[in-house]
Amino acid sequence: VVALFDIDRLGHINAAYGQRAGDEAMRIAGRMVVGGIRVEDCAARLGSDDLAILLTETTLEQALPILQSIRSAIANTPLDAD
Repeated sequence: VVALFDIDRLGHINAAYGQRAGDEAMRIAGRMVVGGIRVEDCAARLGSDDLAILLTETTLEQALPILQSIRSAIANTPLDAD
């Protein structure tokens, strides 16, 4: 299963708080992704606000709870603008 995550409002974070805050938001999201997958899976940053996940030997039914958990973790993690 391959999944793509687009980090919403990254452009707004960059505009309001600067590029460093946007980079930190992507680092936080990346840590959430890596923390939510197995060692045999793969994660990568594709673009300025896009992350990809490859869940190996995983059915869609198995992948959905994993991906939802990662999405929720990212959505519910506050970003300290300092």
